[in-house]
Amino acid sequence: MDNNNINNFDDIPELSDELQLELKKEFTTDSQLPLDVDRAVLEGARAHFDAFNKRRKSPLIHYLRYAAAIVLVAISAFFVLHNSQTFAPQDVNRDGSVDILDAMTLAIHIRDKGIYDRKWDYNNDNNLSITDVQIVANKAVEINNLDQAAAARLNSQLAMIIN
Repeated sequence: MDNNNINNFDDIPELSDELQLELKKEFTTDSQLPLDVDRAVLEGARAHFDAFNKRRKSPLIHYLRYAAAIVLVAISAFFVLHNSQTFAPQDVNRDGSVDILDAMTLAIHIRDKGIYDRKWDYNNDNNLSITDVQIVANKAVEINNLDQAAAARLNSQLAMIIN
């Protein structure tokens, strides 16, 4: 292609005469820009897009973005799974099992005049009392298959904590 005329398609031997004629119709304009202006615009556009592509193609930035996204997904999944664990209503200390520690925790809370919490009022009398502690203790005994004598001893010891 002739360097002096950017729209000269005659010098491209691979193009058929018909295609050269169509290209001339499509790309030839009535107002001819000086070649220097045309080249300056082309170089300016190339410089602009080269700078843009260099910013976009930085692999370190992409890897950091992917790593940050993975970390956020992992943290979110952890909190969703961790917070979605369900506990038995009598699991006062939320350790995943109903045992004597739950009854002890509730008894100490009542003894220390802790604030009323409706979720620990197991007999729904709007009062935290030894009855609520006994309900938790009976549930622990039921789960751990203790006999009735052991359950009675346990209830009396818990009553002593409160009083």
